[in-house]
Amino acid sequence: MTGVPRIADVSRGIFGTARLATPTTLAAFGALLGVCAFNLWINPSSPPGFLPDEASMSYNAYLLGHHLRDENGGLLPLYLESFGDYKSPLFTYALAVVFRVTGPHAEVARGLAAVAVLTGALLLGLFARRWTRSNLIGVVVVVLAGLTPWLFEVGRAAYEVSLEPLLICLFLLAVLATWQRDAWTARRGAAVGLALTGIAFVYAAGRLLAPLFALALLVFAARSRWRWFAGAWGMFAATGVVPIAVYWLRHPGALTERYNQTSFITSSMAPWTIAGHAIRNYVHDVNLWHWIVSGDPKPYVHTYGSGSIFAAVVMLALGSVALAVIRRRADRFWLFTVVLLVVSPIPAALTKDRSYGLRLVPLPVLLIVVGVPALVWLLARARRDWLARLAGAALVGLVAFQFVHFVDNFRARGWARTVVFHAGVPALLREGFGADRTIYVNQHEPHALVYARWYAVVHGLEASRVYHIPFKSIPPDGSIVFGRFHPCPFRCGKFAYADDYWLARAEGPLREDVPSTLPPLILTVTTAKGAGLRVSFQAQGHIVDPGGAWAYYLRVWQHGKPWRGTIVIEVFDTKGKSLDRVGQFAFAGRSLRGYLWATADQDQVLDFTVSLLGKKNRAIGHVDYRVYVKRTQ
Repeated sequence: MTGVPRIADVSRGIFGTARLATPTTLAAFGALLGVCAFNLWINPSSPPGFLPDEASMSYNAYLLGHHLRDENGGLLPLYLESFGDYKSPLFTYALAVVFRVTGPHAEVARGLAAVAVLTGALLLGLFARRWTRSNLIGVVVVVLAGLTPWLFEVGRAAYEVSLEPLLICLFLLAVLATWQRDAWTARRGAAVGLALTGIAFVYAAGRLLAPLFALALLVFAARSRWRWFAGAWGMFAATGVVPIAVYWLRHPGALTERYNQTSFITSSMAPWTIAGHAIRNYVHDVNLWHWIVSGDPKPYVHTYGSGSIFAAVVMLALGSVALAVIRRRADRFWLFTVVLLVVSPIPAALTKDRSYGLRLVPLPVLLIVVGVPALVWLLARARRDWLARLAGAALVGLVAFQFVHFVDNFRARGWARTVVFHAGVPALLREGFGADRTIYVNQHEPHALVYARWYAVVHGLEASRVYHIPFKSIPPDGSIVFGRFHPCPFRCGKFAYADDYWLARAEGPLREDVPSTLPPLILTVTTAKGAGLRVSFQAQGHIVDPGGAWAYYLRVWQHGKPWRGTIVIEVFDTKGKSLDRVGQFAFAGRSLRGYLWATADQDQVLDFTVSLLGKKNRAIGHVDYRVYVKRTQ
């Protein structure tokens, strides 16, 4: 077996079985303890608040831990529906076990994420130790992974993807054990398959990442190893692919809902157009300079003002590639890790979001792995070469500089993300629940509902004190209403705000001043024969305010799957004259939008229309929603 470098031989030559000096041992333990302390730094004010997704997963974890059912009543569901999306199960079920011991709390949920990331860093060090037979390499890898800003920030919020580095490391350890022992048995293959299943169930992108990693195993292809491949792929199929396929068949469109929302691909795009777009996205996402000096632009993922990965890690990864090219040989296992690194950004490249840190979490993990051969070579040369020592010192200094800058920036700016993390919502709910009051939540307010329910659980309030108002129902006069996006479908007076959330007092039914001579205000939906479309259109009502915002929700299915195409929105008067051509938009299964009715439209009956365009811009469906724009007093 050849390699670049021969990692096991080099490491054995440097360290072998010699006992480490006491100062070195103490320094290693000190570094490990420092990494643990840093990753377990849970500060409730940085990031502040608690995201709706965090609250939803935590609330579902509490319900599963105590009642074995999720918020929708499902008994131990494979995926958890939340805000129209279907969340992967591993983090929520792990949190359910933790909540049984600790009770529900936001800091506990985030603590689990932090522990998951820390465990991933420790496992990565164990992997490096077994690969190189070097304790020093293992400690260095733990330090690099444990201090990486990207991974640290993933562990600051209760994201399900926080478990992904841990599962990738288990996958690498399972493959490495087979490679080093040259024991290509079905039993060892089954362990690899289970790790792939974990990756598939940890995060939505994992459903594509796991098959890509399974294909990467072909780097080890040989006729004598067929039992190992059968064990790996067979176990992955039995425990991962088949359950997901069954769930997909029983819940059509559920597992593709998030993909349809985020993918740039439409039914009208040619294959070469899709490929070209995906390649451009891929190149953009793997711009390592961007990740060195910046990071994910979304403030709920990354604190603006610092980098996400260490430049030293990128240099080591490039150094490993250079060694392979110069020596014209490469360790087969190292080539396998390179393939994993190359394929890991593919799921993110198929979406519209660029530089999305949560979908690209495997990137910093695998960059460290690919850089291990260069790290071994550098440490070997440093024993006898001053230039290598200077290079090593420069890399250490570069890591230290970036790390100190990141920590300083995180402490200065991390706490300021109050709006994106909805930090004011707990105080608002405290006011609403005060004096033993019940909070009423409007029908179409899922974020407000989960926040209210999570607050009640954390503070030991009766579940009945959160009341989800049925459609077209009106709460008692004087009751407290909690909402966010939608106005009350009854009279209410808002009296407290936090970001875009509000509290109001119910004041009875709406009093509409509507002429008795109005024509019927109805919804009409037509679809082309044979199109196989099923259209749902919901809006805030047929009576609208001049100059007021009005929300509507359109959902279209075709042959049981979300329809993707183009919609044209236009407003007409009753004589068919166009008053406002709102625009033409790409559509992917569903859309929640708003419209601002003009003051000049008052006292008119208007038709709000949505045309569905299929291939070649041919109309295959039409929605006509008739409204009356009230007259101002």
